[in-house]
Amino acid sequence: MRALVREKLAAIDIRLSDSRRQVGFDSEEACQEENRGKWKERFS
Repeated sequence: MRALVREKLAAIDIRLSDSRRQVGFDSEEACQEENRGKWKERFS
């Protein structure tokens, strides 16, 4: 998945030095567990 993100960003001239540190993934399950499913709260 990170490779796809790097590829798409490179296509618009954005280069990542370390995608493992610069790209994170989230999930519905993690939000549900940590923030009771409240995405707005999760991002603030």
